[in-house]
Amino acid sequence: GKQLSEFTAERETPTAVSYAPNRQSFACGFDNGTIKIFQLNTSVIAAEVTHHTTRVTGLLYAHNGSRLLSSDQEGNLSLFDADDHYKLQRTIPKALLPLRPTIHTVLSISPDGKHTAYVGPTEYVVTIVETNTLNQTLRIDVSSCTMTNTIESALFASFAPNRQLFVATNH
Repeated sequence: GKQLSEFTAERETPTAVSYAPNRQSFACGFDNGTIKIFQLNTSVIAAEVTHHTTRVTGLLYAHNGSRLLSSDQEGNLSLFDADDHYKLQRTIPKALLPLRPTIHTVLSISPDGKHTAYVGPTEYVVTIVETNTLNQTLRIDVSSCTMTNTIESALFASFAPNRQLFVATNH
């Protein structure tokens, strides 16, 4: 392939990225907690979000690009309205399990865009929320989902194209 664009952010290390459907832009999270929205056609920073104070660990746009979900190193989950200059809609403190170095998939959105899944608030729980509100719809205790005497803990959760939720566990 051919490189089409290049984007830079001086003295910042990118930690997460998500493409915005229907917007021709993408969000990039950084180690200092900043989220910058870059325009693809101009490489210009269109918006900057400074809500998080620690490393951004997850970024995910809703399918239509109107909402941006983010998580940080402390496990905070935030929802921003991309149609209103990335105005903060809601934050759930300590919603996610703090990121482990070997896990890179933090947030997963369902194929229809209505639900988002993540591990947290403990390693034994997978939580599913409504993408547009962060209202909780389901909590799954994976420690009780075993056929052996070992206690399972979730590593990450991911939606499949058929809306099934896959959960990777440690055993």
